[in-house]
Amino acid sequence: MGADVSELATGFDLERLTAEFYVDPYPTYRALRENEPVKRMPNGSYFLTRYDDLVTAYKNTKAFSSDKKREFLPKYGNSLLYEHHTPASSSTIRPPIPACGG
Repeated sequence: MGADVSELATGFDLERLTAEFYVDPYPTYRALRENEPVKRMPNGSYFLTRYDDLVTAYKNTKAFSSDKKREFLPKYGNSLLYEHHTPASSSTIRPPIPACGG
Protein backbone atom coordinates (compact mmCIF):
# COMPACT_ATOMS: atom_id res chain seq x y z
CA MET A 1 0.00 0.00 0.00
CA GLY A 2 1.62 3.20 -1.15
CA ALA A 3 0.88 6.84 -1.75
CA ASP A 4 -1.70 6.02 -4.43
CA VAL A 5 -3.78 4.10 -1.90
CA SER A 6 -3.58 6.92 0.60
CA GLU A 7 -4.65 9.35 -2.14
CA LEU A 8 -7.68 7.14 -2.91
CA ALA A 9 -8.82 7.56 0.69
CA THR A 10 -7.96 11.24 0.93
CA GLY A 11 -9.68 12.15 -2.35
CA PHE A 12 -12.79 10.03 -1.82
CA ASP A 13 -16.06 11.96 -2.15
CA LEU A 14 -19.30 9.99 -2.27
CA GLU A 15 -20.95 12.76 -4.27
CA ARG A 16 -18.20 12.77 -6.93
CA LEU A 17 -17.43 9.13 -7.67
CA THR A 18 -15.01 8.42 -10.48
CA ALA A 19 -15.52 6.09 -13.43
CA GLU A 20 -12.81 3.85 -11.94
CA PHE A 21 -14.82 3.53 -8.74
CA TYR A 22 -17.87 2.30 -10.65
CA VAL A 23 -15.76 -0.28 -12.49
CA ASP A 24 -14.07 -1.58 -9.31
CA PRO A 25 -14.90 0.07 -5.96
CA TYR A 26 -12.99 -2.43 -3.81
CA PRO A 27 -9.54 -0.78 -3.92
CA THR A 28 -11.16 2.45 -2.72
CA TYR A 29 -13.04 0.67 0.07
CA ARG A 30 -9.81 -1.03 1.15
CA ALA A 31 -7.93 2.28 1.08
CA LEU A 32 -10.63 3.88 3.22
CA ARG A 33 -10.69 1.00 5.73
CA GLU A 34 -6.90 1.11 6.09
CA ASN A 35 -6.33 4.89 5.99
CA GLU A 36 -9.56 6.68 6.93
CA PRO A 37 -12.10 4.16 8.27
CA VAL A 38 -14.30 7.04 9.47
CA LYS A 39 -14.11 9.45 6.55
CA ARG A 40 -15.44 13.00 6.94
CA MET A 41 -17.11 13.92 3.66
CA PRO A 42 -16.99 17.44 2.18
CA ASN A 43 -20.71 17.88 2.95
CA GLY A 44 -20.08 17.24 6.67
CA SER A 45 -21.39 13.67 6.77
CA TYR A 46 -19.32 10.63 7.69
CA PHE A 47 -18.64 7.52 5.61
CA LEU A 48 -17.91 4.45 7.74
CA THR A 49 -16.14 1.46 6.21
CA ARG A 50 -15.56 -0.94 9.11
CA TYR A 51 -18.30 -3.32 10.20
CA ASP A 52 -17.76 -2.78 13.94
CA ASP A 53 -17.97 1.00 13.50
CA LEU A 54 -21.21 0.62 11.53
CA VAL A 55 -22.77 -1.63 14.17
CA THR A 56 -21.76 0.80 16.94
CA ALA A 57 -23.30 3.74 15.08
CA TYR A 58 -26.43 1.74 14.27
CA LYS A 59 -27.00 0.63 17.86
CA ASN A 60 -26.28 4.00 19.52
CA THR A 61 -28.98 6.18 17.97
CA LYS A 62 -28.64 8.89 20.62
CA ALA A 63 -25.01 9.60 19.71
CA PHE A 64 -25.17 8.67 16.01
CA SER A 65 -28.23 9.84 14.16
CA SER A 66 -29.16 12.02 11.25
CA ASP A 67 -32.17 14.18 10.69
CA LYS A 68 -33.46 12.37 7.63
CA LYS A 69 -36.47 14.66 7.41
CA ARG A 70 -34.19 17.69 7.07
CA GLU A 71 -32.00 15.86 4.54
CA PHE A 72 -34.71 14.33 2.36
CA LEU A 73 -37.47 16.98 2.35
CA PRO A 74 -35.55 19.33 0.00
CA LYS A 75 -34.69 16.39 -2.28
CA TYR A 76 -38.09 14.70 -2.50
CA GLY A 77 -40.62 17.27 -1.29
CA ASN A 78 -43.72 16.04 0.49
CA SER A 79 -44.00 12.91 -1.64
CA LEU A 80 -44.14 9.13 -1.39
CA LEU A 81 -40.35 9.03 -1.76
CA TYR A 82 -40.00 11.35 1.23
CA GLU A 83 -42.35 9.17 3.28
CA HIS A 84 -40.43 6.06 2.22
CA HIS A 85 -37.08 7.50 3.33
CA THR A 86 -38.37 8.89 6.63
CA PRO A 87 -40.37 6.07 8.24
CA ALA A 88 -42.09 6.76 11.53
CA SER A 89 -40.17 3.89 13.09
CA SER A 90 -37.06 2.10 11.94
CA SER A 91 -37.08 -0.37 14.82
CA THR A 92 -37.52 -3.30 12.45
CA ILE A 93 -34.28 -2.57 10.57
CA ARG A 94 -31.36 -4.69 11.75
CA PRO A 95 -27.68 -4.59 10.79
CA PRO A 96 -26.52 -7.52 8.68
CA ILE A 97 -25.32 -10.61 10.53
CA PRO A 98 -21.64 -11.32 9.89
CA ALA A 99 -20.89 -14.53 8.03
CA CYS A 100 -20.16 -17.47 10.32
CA GLY A 101 -17.23 -19.71 9.58
CA GLY A 102 -17.80 -23.40 9.90
